[in-house]
Amino acid sequence: MRLLITFALSIFIFLSCTDTSTSPEEEGLKKPSDLVLQQLDNSSILLLWEDESDNETGFEIDRKVDINAWEFNYQIVGEGATGYLDTNLTVFGEYQYRISSYNSFEESEFIESSIQFRDQDTLAAPSNLVLHQIEDLSIILSWNDNSSAEEGFCIDRKIGDNAWEENFQILDANSSMFIDEDLIEIEDYTYRVKAFIGDEFSDSIEGEIYFYYNDVEIITLEVAQNNSISKTLIATLYDENMNLVVRDYTVWFKIIHGPDGININYTLFGTDDSLSVQSENGVAVVTLNPGTVAGTAAIETYVYNLQNNRISVIKSNIVFHSGPPDNIEIVIGGIDSGIDMGGGVWQIEVAAIINDAWGNPVNYNTAVWFSVEDPQFPGTNPDWATLEAEAYVGNENANGDSLEGVAFTVLNYEGSHTNDSLLIYVEVSGATSTLVEEVLVTAPLQFGQVDLVATPSHLDWIQGSNTGPKETTIRVLVLDGQNNPINGQTVYFSCPAGMPIGGIDPYIGITGVENGQSGLLYKQYSFQKYECPPPPPIPGQVTYNIEVLILGAGVSDTVPVTLYRYVD
Repeated sequence: MRLLITFALSIFIFLSCTDTSTSPEEEGLKKPSDLVLQQLDNSSILLLWEDESDNETGFEIDRKVDINAWEFNYQIVGEGATGYLDTNLTVFGEYQYRISSYNSFEESEFIESSIQFRDQDTLAAPSNLVLHQIEDLSIILSWNDNSSAEEGFCIDRKIGDNAWEENFQILDANSSMFIDEDLIEIEDYTYRVKAFIGDEFSDSIEGEIYFYYNDVEIITLEVAQNNSISKTLIATLYDENMNLVVRDYTVWFKIIHGPDGININYTLFGTDDSLSVQSENGVAVVTLNPGTVAGTAAIETYVYNLQNNRISVIKSNIVFHSGPPDNIEIVIGGIDSGIDMGGGVWQIEVAAIINDAWGNPVNYNTAVWFSVEDPQFPGTNPDWATLEAEAYVGNENANGDSLEGVAFTVLNYEGSHTNDSLLIYVEVSGATSTLVEEVLVTAPLQFGQVDLVATPSHLDWIQGSNTGPKETTIRVLVLDGQNNPINGQTVYFSCPAGMPIGGIDPYIGITGVENGQSGLLYKQYSFQKYECPPPPPIPGQVTYNIEVLILGAGVSDTVPVTLYRYVD
C-alpha cells in the first residue's frame, strides 16, 4: 500500500511540476475537464484532471464531506497542475470536490465529481435472512447488514428447478430489505444475498419459501347502465370454489359484433382486436360506448390463468340508442397548414366536431351551417375572408379524409390580414332547438420568412476617450410564403453579446406599419466596448450574429454586426 501511495504521489508531483507555460491567449479561462477521483487506501483520495487553459495562475479546490458544508479554497495548486493527493483522511463517506482555474483577472467555471470513501478492510456476510409472502403478489426479504464498507448487496434468485438468476437485483450499500413484486408462478422461491465491493463478494446467506395463491377458473360479465347511452361492463374473477381472486390479472375485452362506431373506452373499435385492462381485487371495469346508429352488441371477456388456460364468457343482446347533437367544438388549421390559392390568398381547413350528450359522434349526414363575422363590425362579413357555408357530418376534407361526428369546410383569407381576428359560427339542429357555437380565431401565419438588415453593420471605437456603447438599428421585415407583409407578428431577438433597447421586454417586438410600409419593425441594438477584444492586432475585431425568431412559427434569420476596436 505504501508503494501505491508513493507511486501516486510521484505521478502528482510530476504532473504538478510539468512546465505548461505558454503565451497569453485573448480568450478567457477555461474550466478544467475530465475530473477523476480514486481511493488509494483508507486515508487518501487521488484527484486527476485535464488543464484546458494556458493562462491560469493556478487551481482552486473546494471539498465537501458527506452533509457538511463546502470547504471553499480547501487547497490551492499551481499553474499547469493536473493532480492533487488528498491525504490523512479519517472520515468514511461521500467526498465531493470542485476544481476551477484562476488568475489575477478572473476565475473559470468549476468541474465537479464525488466518490464514496469506504473502509476497504471490512466486508462481512449478511445474516438472519427472513422470507415472507405478502398477500398474493410479493415476497419480502430482510437480513442483517454486518459490513461497514460494502458498495451494495447482490441478490440471486431461483424459481423451482430452474437455473439460478444471478445478479437478479443489485441494491445500494446499507440495504437490509428487498420486495420481489408481481410474482406469477406458484413455486418454491430460493434467494441468496451477499455483500460486495467492486469485484469482491462476501459469503452469501440463503433462504427458501413456497409462494402460492388461488388461480382463476371462472369469469362473469355484468352490464350496468352508465347513462341512457353508454354501458359499464364489469368482469369478476373467481377460483374453482367461487372465491374472489384478489390477485391482479390482465383481462381482455373483445367486440363480437355491434353497430357502426361502437367502442370500448373510446379506444377499441371494430372486431379485429381486443382491449386489455388490469383487474383490481378480482374486478375489471370498462365502458362500452355506442356508435352513430342504434343496434345490439355482443362482447366477449377472457383471461389466461397460470396454466395458460383461456377462461372466457360472452354477453349478448346489449342494446344501444343514438343521441341528438348536444355540443360543438370548432377547430381551424394552424400555422403552415394553408394551401396557396394565388393572389396572396390562403385556404385553411375548418372542422366542427359534434357529439351527443354522452360524448358520442352524431349521425352521418347531419346538416351543419358555417358563417364568419368581422368582430370589429358585428353583424357584417369581413371583406378579406370567405367561408363555405353548407356542410354535413361525415363529408370529406381537402385530403379526402372523413371522420365520425365531424363536418369540414374551408376558410379563404388574404395573407395581408394574417394575425387579424375572425368570429366563426357553427349551427346544427339539436334535440329541442338549434345549437349555435362561436369561436374567435386569428388568421394564422403561413410559411413565414424574415428579412434582416443592420444599419450600420459595423461599430468602431477609434479614440481612447470614446468608451461609451455603440448602437446599430435592425430592420425586420416579416413576410408569408406569398410575400405578403405581415403585421402584428411577434418576434424575439437574441445575440451572444449586446442587448436590444426599448419596450417593456426589449427582446420582444411586434411588426406593424412603418413609414407607410407593412410588416416592419425597427429595433436598436447596443454593444459595449469591452465586448470587442482590444488590439493588438489593430484593430481588435469580432463579429456577432443577431438572431430574430418568429414566435410560434419556428422560423428565424440572423444578421451580422462587426465590432472594431482601434485603441485599448
